[in-house]
Order: sequence, then structure tokens, then C-alpha cells
Amino acid sequence: MASTDPFEITIKGKGGHAAMPEKCIDTIYIANLIGVEIKNMAVLNEEEDKKIVLGITSINAGTNNNVIPEKAYLKGICRTFNNEIRNKTKEQLKDKAEKVAKKLGGEAEVKFIGNYPATINSEKEAKEIQEIVNKINCKLDTNYKTMCSEDFSYFLEEIPGAMILVGCGTDKYYPQHNENFTCRNKSSSNRNTNIL
Repeated sequence: MASTDPFEITIKGKGGHAAMPEKCIDTIYIANLIGVEIKNMAVLNEEEDKKIVLGITSINAGTNNNVIPEKAYLKGICRTFNNEIRNKTKEQLKDKAEKVAKKLGGEAEVKFIGNYPATINSEKEAKEIQEIVNKINCKLDTNYKTMCSEDFSYFLEEIPGAMILVGCGTDKYYPQHNENFTCRNKSSSNRNTNIL
């Protein structure tokens, strides 16, 4: 499972009348440029180990048509299967945001919140589980990957182990965070929505 690094960016500039932009430091313009820079860092069409899901998911700034706001706020997400790429991407994101804002006379403060490393199974333990599953004659998919994240990754950084996903489906498949996903029969109202 992928790492997840939600982030928030606070952009500070100089507010003022939209009719006199030369007297302002336009935080919305800075936010747009930072968003483009961050989106350009995403790597989606590579092999799984090099894939980087990255983008802005929320923009909040201003309340009026004729006022350039003093501050703008961005939220976004960064996910990858490779913890080394993860760390480099976070550094680059922070660096790019700060440089874009500074070049235009503003400031950008980047905070990463509630992060989880990639969930990477230990080889020995994963093989042991595969042997057990084969003995009880169950279907096994060892190639499954998902950009969803899991806090079990912290355990695997400290202790060798393996995380497995045990199927509970019927004849229809619904992915995580789907309102139709259920671990009982079709009439059940019990929903499973605990995967990040």
C-alpha cells in the first residue's frame, strides 16, 4: 500500500484593491502557480515503484470580487509506493512552493500532516503467509497494489511482518470507500470505510 502525506500550504502576500494589483502581492496567482508546479511533479505513467500521485485538492482564498486577499490556503496529497521517492518528493514540493512564492514577493509555508509511510511487507513473512494460503487452497493475489494507505506501515518499519487483505466479497466487487462495499450479505447496512 502507498505512503500518504497530506499537506497544507499557507501563502502570505499583500492584500488590496483588485483595481490596483501593482500595489499587491497576489496570493491567488501565487497559489495557482504553486498548484501547476506541484501537478507537474506527479509521475503517473511509470512503473508502480516510481509512481507519484500528487496534487492540490482544496483552494481557499478571498471573499469578494474586487479584493486581492492577503492569504491563500491550499491542501493536497502526496502518495507513492517508494519511501525513498516519498522523502525526496516532500523536500522538492516544499522547495518549489517556497521558491515560487518568494519570486513573486510572497511567502509559502508548507506543513505535512498525518502522514504514513508505504506499507512494505517483509519477504520472509510474506512467503510464510503464501505457503499457509496455498495449504488451505485459497485464491491468492501477490501482485495487488493500491494507492490507499495504512498505519500498519509503522509496525513494518520496526518489526518484520506482512499485511494481507482478506476478501469478504460476494459476486460483485466494490472498492474501499464505496458506499456499496459491505462485509455481509446485500441487505446489510454494515459498511467498511476504515482504509485511508
